[in-house]
Amino acid sequence: MEDMNLILWNSFVLIFSLWFILYTNRNFIYKTRINRRRFKLFALRDELTILAMKGHADYNSEEYQFLLKSLNSLIRITGDFHVTDFLKFIATVSPSSFNEIYKIEEKLNKETNGLHLIWVRYCQVMNQIMSGHLKLIIWVLVVIAGAFKSIRICTNIASNFVEKGRGILSSSAEIRKIAESET
Repeated sequence: MEDMNLILWNSFVLIFSLWFILYTNRNFIYKTRINRRRFKLFALRDELTILAMKGHADYNSEEYQFLLKSLNSLIRITGDFHVTDFLKFIATVSPSSFNEIYKIEEKLNKETNGLHLIWVRYCQVMNQIMSGHLKLIIWVLVVIAGAFKSIRICTNIASNFVEKGRGILSSSAEIRKIAESET
């Protein structure tokens, strides 16, 4: 009985520790990392606006509007990113929209003014943000898969013990029959 109490206590401590780590990560560390990247996006947006104010970029150009819209969208979603919102976005975007985006990207990559530099830095920050979200998602999926795998392993071990127990019971029944038949 003492072993069972020790197992229960260790399980409680483990669950509480995991909860504390996840709580600390979600409410402090994660938000700090995201805010740092959001500030980089704000700085890029300010730099983009300054380029247009100085006349190095046209306010009405397709590239400028695309960059401004992309920066504002990423700033907005980094505050409260949800995987479901991201999946809805991917599902609702038409292939023609992707073609338009690729054409604008090609134009931005050919530019020699500051728009190209802002585009490159935007892509770097976006990759950092998305990889951070994906790492978290993958970590959660690995934990869930590990839990299911451990349940499956425990179930297989338990079923093996049950089969061995049935084998022992049938063997003992056979031994009784043989012992009764000899007497």
